Amino acid sequence: MGGGAKLPSNVERKIALARALAELLAGLPPGEWREIQFRGPDRSRGLAEIAVASVEAAGQHIRAVVLHDVTEERRVQAEREAQAAELEMQAEELHSQAAQLEETQAELEMSNDELQAANAALSARTAEAEQAKVRAELASARLEAVLRQMPSGVVLAEAPSGRVILSNEQFETIWRRPPLPSGGAIAFEEVPGRHPDGRPYTAEDWPLARSLAGETVISEE
Repeated sequence: MGGGAKLPSNVERKIALARALAELLAGLPPGEWREIQFRGPDRSRGLAEIAVASVEAAGQHIRAVVLHDVTEERRVQAEREAQAAELEMQAEELHSQAAQLEETQAELEMSNDELQAANAALSARTAEAEQAKVRAELASARLEAVLRQMPSGVVLAEAPSGRVILSNEQFETIWRRPPLPSGGAIAFEEVPGRHPDGRPYTAEDWPLARSLAGETVISEE
């Protein structure tokens, strides 16, 4: 082949690769591994580890090249690292969820304690109200007993309706009328009566009627 002939491209690539490999090996100390990238026949990228071993054989110094394809090994390692990272992320998420659940449980327990306290307070107030009701009923019964035994005529009426709440027997004796029904109203116009000067009472003149109308009546018979 003449000096000006051009080599085929594939031959040039091989020569270039051989020179690059020779330069790499020249700077690589014996026993030291170095990782390199390469392309396979299908143009896919791969990884390999390369090392140089120096041996003596038959009085000659020989440098042997060891090449180990680690493409699949690195792929598996990368997948395991990705899985480990995903598992760690999931563990952190589970830990966060567990912390939230604990916080929610604490809030629920606090709410339950508050509810129990409120229920206890309500029960106490209900018991107090029941006791107050019993005391009021006892006081009302004692008052009714006293009013019914008084020598004076007594009538209790609701304002402004005039509905009779209570009247004793002395009141009915003085008015000379049948017992007033509880819940009924006094018909003042049907009750005879006179003022000290002899004038007849009208329905509006009676002290109870005037009291039901809002007037304060004191010491008047």
